[in-house]
Amino acid sequence: MLQLSARLWAGTALLLFVFLGAGCASIVHGGNRAVTISSVPPGAQASVRTLEGSVVAVATTPCTVKLDPKRGYFKGQNYVVRLELAGYTPVEVQLQPAISGWYFGNILIGGLIGMVGVDPVTGSMWNIEPSRLDVRLAAAEPAPPPPPH
Repeated sequence: MLQLSARLWAGTALLLFVFLGAGCASIVHGGNRAVTISSVPPGAQASVRTLEGSVVAVATTPCTVKLDPKRGYFKGQNYVVRLELAGYTPVEVQLQPAISGWYFGNILIGGLIGMVGVDPVTGSMWNIEPSRLDVRLAAAEPAPPPPPH
């Protein structure tokens, strides 16, 4: 009986450690976030940069890029997506951090360790919005003809 009780306590302690030692959001969706980018017409060059100007991804639409949601402790990362295609006006769209609803699961599961430690440090507390861009490119205005001589 005593041996069973010790095993039960050890198992319970292990489960509590697992749940309290990890943040709720990091359990559900740790790591980089996927952002899907499409354009009409397709084939535009999509370049993604941080607000500081560092280019972090370049792809051709339609595409999916993986972006780090964190900039620092309790700070989410902002991005700018620039779409360019010959004959069309370039378009820029800002991506912003948004707190994940799973972050608040720490109140029930992850506890204080998850809320102020794990999720803010790993960036799991952040999502990137919007997670899907559907951009219609406008045809560029033709350049005016040069003045006659």
